[in-house]
Amino acid sequence: MADQDASSPNAKPMLHSNEELGLEMSPPESESLAGDLDWDGPDDPDNARNWPLWQRILHTAIPAVWSFGLCAGISSLVAAIPLLQVHFDLNSRNVALLPVTLYTAGFSFGPCIASPISELYGRRCIYWTNLSLLIIFEPLSLLLGLYTAYSFAMIFSFFGSYPYIYSTIYHFNARQVGLVYIPVIIGFLLAVITFGYFDAIKYQRVAQSEGKIVPENRLYAALFGSPFVPIGLFWYAWAPRESVHWIVPAIGGLWVGWGTLTGFLSVIAYIVDVYGSANSASVVAANGLLRFLLGAAFPQFIIQLYQSRIGIHWTGSIFGFLSLALVPVPWFFFYRGRHLRRKSHYPTNSD
Repeated sequence: MADQDASSPNAKPMLHSNEELGLEMSPPESESLAGDLDWDGPDDPDNARNWPLWQRILHTAIPAVWSFGLCAGISSLVAAIPLLQVHFDLNSRNVALLPVTLYTAGFSFGPCIASPISELYGRRCIYWTNLSLLIIFEPLSLLLGLYTAYSFAMIFSFFGSYPYIYSTIYHFNARQVGLVYIPVIIGFLLAVITFGYFDAIKYQRVAQSEGKIVPENRLYAALFGSPFVPIGLFWYAWAPRESVHWIVPAIGGLWVGWGTLTGFLSVIAYIVDVYGSANSASVVAANGLLRFLLGAAFPQFIIQLYQSRIGIHWTGSIFGFLSLALVPVPWFFFYRGRHLRRKSHYPTNSD
């Protein structure tokens, strides 16, 4: 069907030539969209599906531990922000938060270097153009990018808001503030379990029984977790009071972490299924660029909003309302994703 659409005289013209885009524009049927690469055969030892269990665990653990270290490093620094202000005599919390901002910005631009190497190696690479085009001209990439970016920005905003709220209202020291992030971590663990459950029940089982499955089945975990982010943000907005136990607003972070990571895992899996091995790295990088740029920016102005006349409660509510507006995004893609895939300017799984 994709070949017929591409060769049809009524097909929409591409906005840019293939050479200008620097993207793989081969028909989806000839370029795997679900990870079935050009192996020598079903028993090819280079195929990760044929690796022994210990080898699969090893190759999964290496990037997992590496990613954990990257995130844990910046999280541990956040707890020391008040101490950094004292040690370096910094009156501005924004200046003290610059290491967090710059570190997070690095997460945005790193994939812009790594993705071309993995996706476009051996070909002429005009990656920045590709990245901009994917974000601006591709509604599928743009909407999913904004959806995950805003939720992640809320997680990073905790780096600024937790020390402020818990030191101001509950008079916590730096060590105590660090412990408040534990509910967010619990939310992340619940998200991994949730995604694993829906992936096994709604994706793997259906794929095995029917032999073919649409990418939208990757979104069940996001559908389940989409209300959790606004629930957690409103919870966190109105719970902090001296008369309310400190654990109550911290539980709001559990809901935000749970909803954020279920959405993120679902979206990344969906993107890979939709764009396949040809272009998924570029789209994932575009998604990451939006996600971490917002994450870098939010801690820089969150304190000013809390200290303004808006106050803690209504500032948190503003973020909650914005998150509420994004709740329909995974539902929209679940029901209209196939239509968007067929309208895409780039080769996608259009079945």
